[in-house]
Amino acid sequence: MTDGADRTDSDSARFVEAPTVSCGVNATAPTLALSGSPGVPGEADLPVSDEIPGRYVLEREHARGGQARVLLALDSHTGRRVAWKELLPEWLPASVGSVMAEGFARRFLREARITAHLEHPNICPVHEIGRRPDGRLYYTMRLVRGETLAHKLAKCGTLTERQKLLGAFWDVCNAMAYAHDQGVIHRDLKPGNIMVGEFGETVVLDWGLAKSTAAEELRAAEELRAAAGPSSGVTRECLGSEPPLAGSGPPLAGLSGSGDATLDGSAMGTPWYMSPEQARGAVSEMDERSDVWGLGAVLYELLTGRPPFDGESIAAVLGQVLTEPVRPVSERCREAPPELAGIAMKCLERDR
Repeated sequence: MTDGADRTDSDSARFVEAPTVSCGVNATAPTLALSGSPGVPGEADLPVSDEIPGRYVLEREHARGGQARVLLALDSHTGRRVAWKELLPEWLPASVGSVMAEGFARRFLREARITAHLEHPNICPVHEIGRRPDGRLYYTMRLVRGETLAHKLAKCGTLTERQKLLGAFWDVCNAMAYAHDQGVIHRDLKPGNIMVGEFGETVVLDWGLAKSTAAEELRAAEELRAAAGPSSGVTRECLGSEPPLAGSGPPLAGLSGSGDATLDGSAMGTPWYMSPEQARGAVSEMDERSDVWGLGAVLYELLTGRPPFDGESIAAVLGQVLTEPVRPVSERCREAPPELAGIAMKCLERDR
C-alpha cells in the first residue's frame, strides 16, 4: 500500500480495472484492515460444497486485492454471467501454513455468509459458496454493471450535478438501516463501495470488513452458559434461548464473530471516510454509529465535492480524523442546502 493520499486507482490493487462492471473489490481509496492473526482456528463453520466440475467457465480477472481476486465467469447451468470471488492461491496451507490459511479462509467465509444473509434490493446478492479442487474457497454473486458513486462524483463539476446522486445516497441509507436491523455493520462505507447500476439501481458492495453483532452476542451468551455450568443456578430460561440482537433480524448462521477484525489497536476502514473509533482501532467502540459517520462522510462529499478530510498522506488523514474538527459544509459549498448540510455535520459529530 502506498502512503500517498492521492486517491487514484494506482494506489491499491483492490481497485477495479474499469468503471463499467463491479464485483465487490471496488474502491477509490485504500482500505486498511487489521494486522495480526487472520482468525481464530477451531471455531465451527457451516459446510462448504465442492465446486461442480464444468459448471463455471472463468473468463478473465476483473480485480485483485491482497487476499482475493474477482473474475468474470459464465454459469453454464443458468447461462448467466456472474462475479466469481476467490482466495488467492498464496493463502493456501502450502504457502502460509495451516493455521494462518484457516484464519484467512474463515475471514473469507465470514464475508460471503454475511453478504448472503443480507437479502435487500440495495445489497449485492450472493448465489453460491464453494471450494475449488485445490482447496481455494470462492463465492459467486450478481454481476452489477454500471459505475461506482466515486466515478460518478469524479465527473460532476457542480453542486447541481452532485445533487442528482442523492437518490443513490438514500438507497444506501435504506440498505444500511436494513443491515443494522440484521445485526451487521459495514465498517467501510465510501463512494467506491457504492455501485449505481445501468438500470439506476444502487448496490452497496464489499462487506469484507463487516461485523456481525448478532454472531458475537450469540457467542458471548454461549460462553456465559458454559462458564455458569449446570449447577450454578443460572438456567437456560434465565439466560434466554437467544441473546438480544441489534434489531429484529435473526442471528447469522455459521458466523463466528469477526476473527482478527475484533482486535483493538489497528485502524480499520478507508481513512478519508472512517470514524474516529475506527482510526483508533477501538473495535469495541465500533457499532452502527460508525456506519452513520461513514454515511455522513459520503453525504459531505456529495455536497462539497470532497471528503471531510484530505491530508497529504494516510498518516496525515488519520491524524485529522482523530484530532481535527470537520470543516462545516457551508464553508466549502455555500450553495449546499442547509438541511442536508446539517444532516451531514450531525453524522460527523465526535460526541457520541
